[in-house]
This record gives sequence, structure tokens and C-alpha cells, in this order.
Amino acid sequence: MQIPGMQPGLLFMEMEKLKMELMNAIAMRQSVRKYNATLVSSEDIDTILQAGCAAPVAGGGHERIHLTVIQNKELLAKIGAATAKAFGNEKFDPFYGAGTFLLVSVKPKESEPNIEIADGACVVENMLLAATGLGLASVYLWSFRWGLKEQPELVDEFGLPEGFVPVSGAVIGYADDTLKERQLALNVSHNIIK
Repeated sequence: MQIPGMQPGLLFMEMEKLKMELMNAIAMRQSVRKYNATLVSSEDIDTILQAGCAAPVAGGGHERIHLTVIQNKELLAKIGAATAKAFGNEKFDPFYGAGTFLLVSVKPKESEPNIEIADGACVVENMLLAATGLGLASVYLWSFRWGLKEQPELVDEFGLPEGFVPVSGAVIGYADDTLKERQLALNVSHNIIK
């Protein structure tokens, strides 16, 4: 591949640099479960949401994705209390003290049952990597869904378009502890068929 005006070999060096930056972001990204309450800036949220919008979704159906940023303390407290009740642990905080919750909602696709869960996961992963690239901590969230089952009326407070359902989310923010880079390892069962 040659880009007009770019010297041969320069593209290769740029691609290698991009590969290293991506692998560093993947190595740095980790689930953080202790945050201070500092809110993430609007600029960083915009960048993170744009990354979510670039995620692969079934059939390119980005019109079936809705992203909600929740920084309202009262609403976070209601979701947290409902989730704690669902888990039978009044001290459980599904947001781990963070002040920014990114909710991914999807309009289910009748021709592909449950694809919304995979679509939501792809969107969240892109947002987690973008947050890491911005120096923010993050954690993928699923537990809040039990809180929504406990108090389904909370969904009305999200302002979702008709037919959309919350499927996954993430907390982003500032970790109480310093993140340490991990070494990437092939630590899951795998096989290669040639």
C-alpha cells in the first residue's frame, strides 16, 4: 500500500508505531475497581464515545446502538442501590466510586437473537481502550443489569429511544491506585488449525 506523497518505508514505520501503541494500550487496560469521584471531562468523553461508534456491530447497524453518559449522582445512587439490593449486599457499589458511567443500549435485531449483547461488548471494548489511551481507568460493567431487573422503572430515567434496551456498560474515571503495565500472555486455552 502506498500513500501519495509518503516515502516508501515510512508507512511501514508508522504502522509499526501504531501497532506498538495499540498493544501498549491493550497491556495497560485493566479492570479497576476503586476510583476517586473526579468527573471525566466532556472532551475525553467525546473521544471515548467516538471510539465506541467505530466498533464493529452486526451488519454495520450503528443505528441500533445508543450511548448514554450518566454523571448524575442521584441516578447513579439509585442504580447502585437497586444493584446492591439485587445482590443482597447493601454495601456493594457497582460503580466502584467512579462518577462517570457509560451505558450501552441496543435495539434487538429479531433476525439475530442476542446479537445485541455482542454488539454492546464490542462498543464497550473500544471505549475501554480509548479511555486507557487517554490515561483513564475503566471497568466493564454487567452487574447493574440486575439492579435494572430489580427496579425496571429506572430504565425510564435513561431517556432511551423506543425499543432500546440496556445491555452493557463501563465505568471510566481516575483510579485511586497507579496502573501498572502488564505483560501480554497467551493465557487461555487455544488451538491453531492449518
